[in-house]
Amino acid sequence: MQRPTVLHLVRDWLPTSERFVADTLRTTTATSGLLVHRTLTPGGLPLPDPSRRIADPWDTRAARLRLAAVVLTHRGRLLHAHFGQAAPLAWRTARRLDRPFGVSLHGYDLLVAAKEDPTILHAVRAAQLVVVPSSFLADAAADRGVPDEVLRIIREEEPPKPSTKLSSSDALPSIAANRHAHIRCALAHDVTGARLCRQHNDANVLALGGRMIGEAVAKECVEVFLRTKFDGGHHQKRVDKLGSC
Repeated sequence: MQRPTVLHLVRDWLPTSERFVADTLRTTTATSGLLVHRTLTPGGLPLPDPSRRIADPWDTRAARLRLAAVVLTHRGRLLHAHFGQAAPLAWRTARRLDRPFGVSLHGYDLLVAAKEDPTILHAVRAAQLVVVPSSFLADAAADRGVPDEVLRIIREEEPPKPSTKLSSSDALPSIAANRHAHIRCALAHDVTGARLCRQHNDANVLALGGRMIGEAVAKECVEVFLRTKFDGGHHQKRVDKLGSC
């Protein structure tokens, strides 16, 4: 008996952030997976097999017809969009084909991208399944009109171990790292900051500016960060407002 096919849509196939999509396609048992993407970033993760590409632009009738053809060819039973940018295309195609539609969201998709592109929120509200990584984002989605009964919270089973990230001088790497729900990255310029971001904020990634501090201070920051434990207590309430890692 052929397993039903779930089409996973990712607009841009990028390293790291799409790793969990690849894991989903690899480990699925009740269904077979097919990845649909727009662009492939050189040097990123290898594309899972099977996969199909739909060329830019994704907000056109031609893209919807192409995706519909892929769904029908592979007997797709469900369209699941990963990240907000893929949601409108999946929603419109699923609606035309009378197929169920789901979406997985991170904080950026719901709190930033949906403001810039209102069709993302329209699509999320119409989904039969909305997966978020924390109760904070589930509440945020409910506040924006997503029905409670379609929301599912899937957290990381194991919290990531503390790690470090070295950049030149600015905060961009820490901002990029914090797009991922399982990361709390703090930018530090001295040993005190490295200690307090672990002790009070439960940061699990430390970013250091290579042009802002010397090598000796950077090494000391790393050592302090890795051996410092989170105090918990009254600090936990503030950390909980950020959502679970």
